[in-house]
Amino acid sequence: MFSIIKNTTETEKEFSITMSRTEAAFMLGIFIVNMEFALILSSDYQEFWRFGFWLVGFISLWTGIQIIRHHHTHKNTEPIPVKKSKIDFTILLNKSSLLFLVIISLIIFAEQIFNSWLPTFYKKSLNSSSFFALQSSALLAFFSFLGRIIASKLIHRFSPMKIFYTSLISGIILISSAFFIGQESDLKIKILMFIFPLIGFFIAPLYPMLNSKFLGNYPEKKISRMVSFIILFTSLGGSIGSISTAYIFQKNLANYYLLFASIPLILILILSSLFSIKERMSINKNDHET
Repeated sequence: MFSIIKNTTETEKEFSITMSRTEAAFMLGIFIVNMEFALILSSDYQEFWRFGFWLVGFISLWTGIQIIRHHHTHKNTEPIPVKKSKIDFTILLNKSSLLFLVIISLIIFAEQIFNSWLPTFYKKSLNSSSFFALQSSALLAFFSFLGRIIASKLIHRFSPMKIFYTSLISGIILISSAFFIGQESDLKIKILMFIFPLIGFFIAPLYPMLNSKFLGNYPEKKISRMVSFIILFTSLGGSIGSISTAYIFQKNLANYYLLFASIPLILILILSSLFSIKERMSINKNDHET
């Protein structure tokens, strides 16, 4: 996907817009699936919830058929040569690349805390029903979709990193506010149910914005090698985030769920600031050399 977007866009802003819209489509899919299962579980046919996967399968099959048809109708007359490339571990020796990969893994870490474990938090801390817990996850996905779509529009006026920092700081403020509000039993249920979707709205643009900033200026010949490490580090971040959050609930520390969720975001803010400083220093160095 990264390689396709890179090959079909010319500027960093075009890359950012396409990346944001693609990631927004992922969140829209998550929203639709969550709503589907929430409706099934709340109906008289809840024992047939497993058949909900059939609908997802049929949609995936239809999408695959459309891609194949599009490929045949727009087939290039000249085949594109495919070059085999080995994983280049020297990428990890580059400080900027390694810093970028760490930040990306932390973003996925933070997203995993909310996307996978928010329903559990609603059940254990807010004592909500299974239906409403699933709806909370669906609303989070829908607001994440809105966040990425709106971010793709704002790129026409602002740089990706301005949107990145604005979203990140807003997300940290919201999570901190939610944690302190959660200490008040009379207020927490009503206000937290409103705040959580907004958190998804601000956190969602982080991943596509940072990716577009780094990969937009990355050499086209080396992008496939970098993508391998992006997949590796995002998988690692998601796995560690899920396991860590499971440990929080296993030890009955659900009251500290929001405090735990703020840790990766604060680390992202610190590391991304270092990333921006390092990038500016390299730009100034190149200017002096020229």
